[in-house]
Amino acid sequence: MGYTVRKLLESEQFPKMKLLCGEKGLDLEVKGIRIIEIEDMERYLTGGEILITSLQVYLSCSDREVEQHFEDLVKSDISGFIVKKRI
Repeated sequence: MGYTVRKLLESEQFPKMKLLCGEKGLDLEVKGIRIIEIEDMERYLTGGEILITSLQVYLSCSDREVEQHFEDLVKSDISGFIVKKRI
């Protein structure tokens, strides 16, 4: 297997990065990285990517809309996502 989520976390290249949930996915292969900041970002994912986003685009969405987007992200078979914390 290639580069995995576990290897990314253990690499310490990003010392502030923390796993918040999804320990079952630590051995998923990372096939690419996408940096996307649009509301329907799941349309542009092909599977296996790490998605990097701030989730700012969802601030104007209802709770149900946000939930639907997350369900669609899960269906897109991404390996994980990194949420950039804005200051």
